[in-house]
Amino acid sequence: MRSPVLFLFLAVLTVAASGAYFLSKGLTGSQDIYYTHFLGYQWFEPERAARALATVKATAETNAAPEQDEEGNRRRLAAHNYPVLALTSRLATHLFPADLTPQIIFAQAAAFALGLAIAAAGLACAINMTPAFALAMGAMAILGFLPGPSPTDHLLIYGPVKNAINLIVLAISPGEAFSPLSFWPKSSLALILMAALANRWRGRIHTGYLLLLATMAFHITLGGIVFAGFVLLDLALRPKRLSVWRIGLLATGAAMLFTSGQWRILSEDSQGGAIEITIAIAISAFALSLIANRILVSRLSADVPVAASDTAAFVIAAIVFTPLAMSLYVASTQSATWGGMAIFLQLAARLIVLATSVLWLFACTRGVSWLAERNAEGAALAGVTFMCAVTVYGAAGSWWWEARFIDARLHDPAARAATEPLAPVYYRALQELMKVESPQR
Repeated sequence: MRSPVLFLFLAVLTVAASGAYFLSKGLTGSQDIYYTHFLGYQWFEPERAARALATVKATAETNAAPEQDEEGNRRRLAAHNYPVLALTSRLATHLFPADLTPQIIFAQAAAFALGLAIAAAGLACAINMTPAFALAMGAMAILGFLPGPSPTDHLLIYGPVKNAINLIVLAISPGEAFSPLSFWPKSSLALILMAALANRWRGRIHTGYLLLLATMAFHITLGGIVFAGFVLLDLALRPKRLSVWRIGLLATGAAMLFTSGQWRILSEDSQGGAIEITIAIAISAFALSLIANRILVSRLSADVPVAASDTAAFVIAAIVFTPLAMSLYVASTQSATWGGMAIFLQLAARLIVLATSVLWLFACTRGVSWLAERNAEGAALAGVTFMCAVTVYGAAGSWWWEARFIDARLHDPAARAATEPLAPVYYRALQELMKVESPQR
């Protein structure tokens, strides 16, 4: 394929434009936006952050929602799950001490830019995969402009028919909250994962593992699960291609990070029950992996293509785990002792998006090979260029319109207070913290 560097440039431009588009839509007074910015204080000044929250919760305005304490405690336990965003948020408070709006914009944009830079650097190590990567990015970016329903990671929030539709929307057009081209930590994880797959599919297994470890800097829990899944897969299918000391070193680092992830919610769940189920699932998964290892090694005489096994693994994981997570949640709601089990619904939703993204990369890889065999590489370049231009145009148009409202939205937590009761809590806590740092505000 000609011009791999050009394809890399177009891919980076497409992702950057898509991220800018989603930023223009997603910078609102939501509890997630305020919470992720609050992490900068919670990481580096935990006592001040706790005092600010206590002061705000003592007011009558924010004390009206009794579910706040439980959800707030879960978010406190998950605070160490997002290292990069905590760092960029902290940096933003020093760069713009007197204004919340540029703080949030900088923190979110900087974290997204770092994820894109890591993905681009990883992809440069597998430069021949850039045409397929660029095509996959362009297709997902174009789908991001589709009008329609917004998916949720609470897979059982609607009725049976709408729940099924929600699964379809997650797979086709995950939108600002879930797209691999968006700015959220789980989105950066998915983007870097694509670069890791590009390296794996070109024989650079250990470079792929290094990129997988990098995903944990954005989302420790999901990154750790994906990392462990690849280790088990490779031990089953291609153990001779793994360097024991390299994988052992990376796995040790991943395991150490994993202890700070969202699983603290389960281990410290005051209602109990969730951690026991989690341990049972982990033991079962390990046992099944050992069985699968023996079956695969004994029955597969030829080396299984890495691209095929990786894609199949994600698709099978999503197909198997989604109904399992939904069943576990139904059981937990019938017995109120398993409230923390909602985390499995979130994991299932993310697996659906990851599986779809991997399928896009696999399909585009096959498509590029098909074009190359027919000396039609120009068609791929034309397609990528067109999708990149449309994405840049859409992002510019969105900022043209949305930029005038961003400041007002970021200072209007009441707009979402009915469905996100912690939005005003975190907003006022941030205001309290900023008063101490900037008396002139």
